[in-house]
Amino acid sequence: MVAEWPPDAAPRPICIADAVLHARTARHPEELPGWRAHGVPWTDFPLGSVAEHWLSAPWWVANATTPRQGPLEPRPAASVPACARRLRADGGGAGLSAPPAEVRVGSVSGVFVDFYGQLLGGLRHGEAAALFHDALAQIRVDGSDFPDVRWSGRLSSLPQGLGLAPSSALARWPFVRWKSVLALAERIRRPVAGCGAGAGVVGGGSGGRGRACSASRGLVDVTVLARPTLVLLDRHFRNFYHFLTLGLARLVAALPLLRGRSYHVLTHGDQNGGEGTAASFRHVREALELLGLDDGLVEYKPCSLYFLREAVVANPWEEVPDSSPSSHGFAGSFGTAPLRVLLTSKTRAVEASATLTIVERLSPQAAEEIRRELLPSSRSAAVAAEAETADGPMSSSALAAPTDVLVVDRRHTERQLADAGAVLRTVRSAAEKVGGLGVLHIRPLLCEDRPLYGQVLNFERALLVVGVEGACLANILWMQRGTSAIELGLAESPPHEVYPKSECGTTFASVVAAAVGVRYFSLLDLSQRFKALRIAAPLAELSDLVTFALSLTPSEPRALDPGHGVFPAPWRAVRTASSEVAAALFSARLRRPPFRRSRGCRAAPRGRERAAAVLWVAEASA
Repeated sequence: MVAEWPPDAAPRPICIADAVLHARTARHPEELPGWRAHGVPWTDFPLGSVAEHWLSAPWWVANATTPRQGPLEPRPAASVPACARRLRADGGGAGLSAPPAEVRVGSVSGVFVDFYGQLLGGLRHGEAAALFHDALAQIRVDGSDFPDVRWSGRLSSLPQGLGLAPSSALARWPFVRWKSVLALAERIRRPVAGCGAGAGVVGGGSGGRGRACSASRGLVDVTVLARPTLVLLDRHFRNFYHFLTLGLARLVAALPLLRGRSYHVLTHGDQNGGEGTAASFRHVREALELLGLDDGLVEYKPCSLYFLREAVVANPWEEVPDSSPSSHGFAGSFGTAPLRVLLTSKTRAVEASATLTIVERLSPQAAEEIRRELLPSSRSAAVAAEAETADGPMSSSALAAPTDVLVVDRRHTERQLADAGAVLRTVRSAAEKVGGLGVLHIRPLLCEDRPLYGQVLNFERALLVVGVEGACLANILWMQRGTSAIELGLAESPPHEVYPKSECGTTFASVVAAAVGVRYFSLLDLSQRFKALRIAAPLAELSDLVTFALSLTPSEPRALDPGHGVFPAPWRAVRTASSEVAAALFSARLRRPPFRRSRGCRAAPRGRERAAAVLWVAEASA
């Protein structure tokens, strides 16, 4: 249906016939016609994401919901009977339990891509052979699969915002579960606002724009990308957390197919989040810049449809028995992409709806690959920024032992600290009680004010991070092994319904901490809601937990595990040396700089018997 075009590397508008589509759901991109495999860079959870993995995670939980007598006593999550039972019973539920998943990298020739990043492949004679998106690969409602969902419509339905209509032999039973599938279908359509009726169809109004086609009706305006193209259009990537874990893992896995070639990366602009949404994709562009991929950036144009001559794809693949309901009834199929959306049906009177929760497990293997790529480039970006501004504070000590304690607040309208100053003073006072830590810097942090490389280095230098539930804590990904993070956990937290939060304190942040060997402390206060505008931190309990967490931190600088993948590019050869040599080389870079008195700080006390010195930076007292 798409005519030949000259080998032009630039995006090129064309027009094609508005075909009628009938597509089956592809469970993995390799089911799309034109798939070519290019390797498996790693396997997520090679032994499975099972109870034993999470029972060994360095998680602690403390409950501050009800008044207590005496000091707070945090407990390892695995020693809490309710948590241990939950993890052993079902591996932690849908949010934690999963089989091994190979990250398969490949390319697919001749696919259409819409606003949400759905890949529509094999379009021949008016039919689409397959449609793939992470959210559609496994459709389960209340634990039951819908294995035979089909999608139909016209090609123009994709840029118009109408979306393809789902159908299924199970559509009439059970009714509530099918309504949940319809809710998912609605979720992945592009927002209609701003496009107008007939958007993308020539002659159908302003949406057609007349870029490449004549005034004939029944033609769809399409932009062709002739270079190999990686698609980062999933709107979940608006969320900093989901991009940092799911999006970056996909991006890093695909790097070998992009570097050294002319390529495109298709992503959203800042205003493509929907009606009334100023959704920022700044972090996506900053990550591409750090990885040296910003030259090939193509910003998705609203109300558009793209045709990719070659789509670069990196997606996990889980093996399932052919007889499993997840096999979708297709002969010869033995795998699927992991479950990405958990649908829970709800009924109010005669109305039925669904709760959609993202399922995401960052594996230690993916975390290692992400860190190996992003940490060195973030340090280099800090050096460049220091050269430009002459006051960059991080590059010279980026490889030093962690000495910062970060108190994270939010600019977002929800879950701001009610009294950030009191929290800072509490953390400072608690830190002073712990001896043997040397000089600590207490720093407030608003992640929204920092570029991505700055957030990376802030967290890499952190000995302890304290914050309320929020996307910024995904930056635990950059912390060094053996450091600690304290998260204030709240009630009625929709994103964490897939985790055993009430029993184990488990959240997205705890999963990231487990992947990188960071101690995670859940300070639960279930008397406060996740959607609250202001959060009052339980200061007495927080003080006890800060002291406890810092008391577990080694007092001497430690070389990082050479196999953990955190060395900058010039040091990668060290990873092949003996652990003793690697430790000696790396320790040479970990020597603490001499203490200097500076404005806004107080001098460190002398003597080994004194408590830890805490630098109270000027901005912390504001």
